[in-house]
Amino acid sequence: MQVGRKSMLEIYKRGQQTGGTPIDTNELRMSMQTDGYEVGYMAEHGPHVEYGHRTRSGSFVQGQYYLKRNVDTQRSIYYGDLKSQLRK
Repeated sequence: MQVGRKSMLEIYKRGQQTGGTPIDTNELRMSMQTDGYEVGYMAEHGPHVEYGHRTRSGSFVQGQYYLKRNVDTQRSIYYGDLKSQLRK
């Protein structure tokens, strides 16, 4: 399996696990998709949950950075897999 595809599938699986994606109505987690080359959330409110947003009253809700944490976790795994593949 290609290193990149393996990483995308691992990011997807981690996002589907408990704690991988914030859950309110489960819509965000259910909107997560991958084609093996890219992973993303299709829900319209995904970026607002990731990066934060203003409320109608003017206060700011901090972002949860769930996708960034997932990618950061995968980064060292990807690097190790890539080095291993290049040694073959």
